[in-house]
Amino acid sequence: MECLLVHILTRMVVFWDWMKKDIEEMSILQTQKHSMIIQEVVWLSLRILRVQKKQKKLQDSDDITAEGYSNIYTHILRAGGYNTSKMAGGKVSVKTTDDSFNDPSPTVKYLSTIGRGKPNFKISINQNSDNVKIELTTVENIQNSIGAHEFQGHGIKGYGDETGNHYKAYQNQINDPTWSKTTSIFKTRYIYRYSIYLREENPSLYRKEYPKILKYFEK
Repeated sequence: MECLLVHILTRMVVFWDWMKKDIEEMSILQTQKHSMIIQEVVWLSLRILRVQKKQKKLQDSDDITAEGYSNIYTHILRAGGYNTSKMAGGKVSVKTTDDSFNDPSPTVKYLSTIGRGKPNFKISINQNSDNVKIELTTVENIQNSIGAHEFQGHGIKGYGDETGNHYKAYQNQINDPTWSKTTSIFKTRYIYRYSIYLREENPSLYRKEYPKILKYFEK
């Protein structure tokens, strides 16, 4: 938890640095709005921590193997209408502390897709990640993140860092029907990541979406 708190606060500092640049560049923001933005940043960090405490987490369990986790994730994807035969080995690849299944990426920290936009792409999950325990906690969360974002956005459509359109994978999951049924902490964290990629990859769209991103955290 302490590690995650440090990570969140560190990312919030980076986020605030970006917003200060926007404040300098966007003449429409006046002194009153500067104060509002500061309040939004502080409020967001507190909201993440508050909701996180209430959110049910997946607990570490020695009796669930990497193959067991893979079967769970793969079954949930199939139930959501995803053709898992398009993935390498037909299943999600999983890495745990002492085990692995379906040859997951050795560098995966949370979720990753290798072979984006190509046949037999591989989706890997590091089950040791704090993000897994906080975000992959419901069927809808799993279908939205592993399905709409990784499977559809990266695997099928080929969105990613290399093509400069990673933000579209986030748009794909936000527009997916499962998005409205995901947990509050899940939405908060993914909207935050979306804003980071959007700013880097499509600044003009970021400026357009900026007010919506801020308003989102008021909900």
